[in-house]
Amino acid sequence: PGYEDKLAFLGWTRPHQGGIPACSEMLSRYLGQIWSGEKSLPSNWKEQAQVDRKVAESWYKEAADYHTVMDYPSFMESMAKLVGCEIRRPSIFNLKRFVQYYTFPTWPAWYRTQGPGARPELIERDLQNHTMFEAIGPGWLTFSRAWKKAIVQVWLVNPLFYAFSFFGIMGKGMGNGWYWAKSKKYSGLHGLNMRAKDVVAP
Repeated sequence: PGYEDKLAFLGWTRPHQGGIPACSEMLSRYLGQIWSGEKSLPSNWKEQAQVDRKVAESWYKEAADYHTVMDYPSFMESMAKLVGCEIRRPSIFNLKRFVQYYTFPTWPAWYRTQGPGARPELIERDLQNHTMFEAIGPGWLTFSRAWKKAIVQVWLVNPLFYAFSFFGIMGKGMGNGWYWAKSKKYSGLHGLNMRAKDVVAP
């Protein structure tokens, strides 16, 4: 007691598969900003911690006792907003990088494209070793499935999801009833909600 906002244990947050170092790195960046005085915890951090717990536990109902399991896209995107290192979306005129942005995994290096500790050369080094469509995989079946997600999800389902949510509850706490329509389920996580620009994020 009395040290809840001063003591942190990293490495407990884990996605449903892999990604523990990436989550720990993002937490380390945020904690570094807090302990250096660059940022501070919100005044309602105790209440927000309970909200985060309820949001996270609502995702994996069949593994209710695994309290450290986290949805990777949700966690990384919401933490990136707190740190100020959201991914810089490549220009559509750089077609190779644009396609890779929407089809490749969101490696930790993506979160170094801008903001504190930016090192954009890292993701460039990683991506230049891969072809434009390498993440889509071989075969027409895999190709069609990948583009169904990249096109239908990003340009059709997501905008509808956001529009209905916005007009229904004015963008506050969209609720888990909409989770079927989103790959990133960070509504309410870390006190953050979706913005218009998030609709077309991968």
